Amino acid sequence: MARRYGELIAVIAADQGGADTISEAQLQLIRSAAGLIVLRENLDAKAVNGEPIDVSTYCKISNSLRRVLDAIGLKRKMKDVTTLGSILRASIRRDREAEDVEFEVDA
Repeated sequence: MARRYGELIAVIAADQGGADTISEAQLQLIRSAAGLIVLRENLDAKAVNGEPIDVSTYCKISNSLRRVLDAIGLKRKMKDVTTLGSILRASIRRDREAEDVEFEVDA
């Protein structure tokens, strides 16, 4: 369970743009979400195996999780990953645009 908890924190933080971009408050919300997910997954496993579960507890955990995930933000935030290729393409495009402007002025 501890391993799953850590995995969830890492995945949710990555969805929010990475651990280096989130605030401490966001990290606390992510930890809360991870804990609730682990609790809910345990109840899911019990239910699938035919063990009785407290439906009220399951609903409370699910509703709390939804609210925490709403607070965090349910959409992934893309990290800005600038590659050497994209820098070179942008430079070539700017050079070509500058050549086009010079050509129009000379004409």
